[in-house]
Amino acid sequence: MSRFMSNGLTGPYNTANIQLQMMHINLKAINGQLRDAQENLTNLEGKLGLFPQHITHLREIRELVNLFLHKVQETLKAGEALDKHYQSLRYFLKRSRRERMVTQWRSFSRTSKFSASSVRLYARPSAKLERPSRTA
Repeated sequence: MSRFMSNGLTGPYNTANIQLQMMHINLKAINGQLRDAQENLTNLEGKLGLFPQHITHLREIRELVNLFLHKVQETLKAGEALDKHYQSLRYFLKRSRRERMVTQWRSFSRTSKFSASSVRLYARPSAKLERPSRTA
């Protein structure tokens, strides 16, 4: 889960992604607890076989747990889909930022007085800088 902490984006996209990841972690924990509750209810139903009035209430509770578990799993799937959209947005923003930088550099090198070839001409290894003398 550490990939969402250092994704290079700032602002509302990054904040929304961190909140999404934290919600995803919490929903996974709830999902595990609901599965445990399902198993416990099944075990309890087997033990309460002699008391039919309690079994009907137990089955109602189990149906509610199943319904809630189903909704949590749907939310987890939606969160994963949202995370995929976020990752593609992140890739697009990084790519467009890189393309803008390349375009700016190309336009600068075309309009600049010092293009790459002129810099090579001025940077000769034989040219030495002279120090000013202190005998003034």
